[in-house]
Amino acid sequence: MHQGTTSTQQRHILNEVTTQVTGVGVEVFDHIGRAGVAFDKFVVDTQTTFPTCGRTTSADVFTPEASFVPAGSYAGSAYIEGFDGMTDVPIDRDDIPFLVDIAVTYVDPVTLAPSAVPTFAKEVTLTISSPFLFIKTPDTPVEVRMQRVFEYDTVTKAAYIPYSGNGLCPAL
Repeated sequence: MHQGTTSTQQRHILNEVTTQVTGVGVEVFDHIGRAGVAFDKFVVDTQTTFPTCGRTTSADVFTPEASFVPAGSYAGSAYIEGFDGMTDVPIDRDDIPFLVDIAVTYVDPVTLAPSAVPTFAKEVTLTISSPFLFIKTPDTPVEVRMQRVFEYDTVTKAAYIPYSGNGLCPAL
């Protein structure tokens, strides 16, 4: 009877933790997609350079995937690829600890198939784990993967790019 009670409690804990995983994933995706995080390092580096002003009509100017470098901190990344390669990012939700690994790759904006070259779409994959997220024993941990695609959020047709007539860059 004790084993049955323990097993029931473990299932309740697993259900509680897996419910929290969705919240953790949404929180991380919202953090990556918030205002102030640019689609690419190119946008950050050129946002005050007239006439491009951080805008482009070609994905070729974006950082190649092989050149992605993780930012110094989860809180401090100024662009999406800066999150690539971050591991064991600690997130606590209702006193339950989670660890999040983040990977960023280019995908075709239409088919969402992986792309070997820069495109106007980046897929962010999260792998979320917790010491409380396991089946039967901690020796069989469960990892949850979540994915979201972020697209370049500026017009890509030159005629629609709002250049300033005074030689200064308009706000992005």
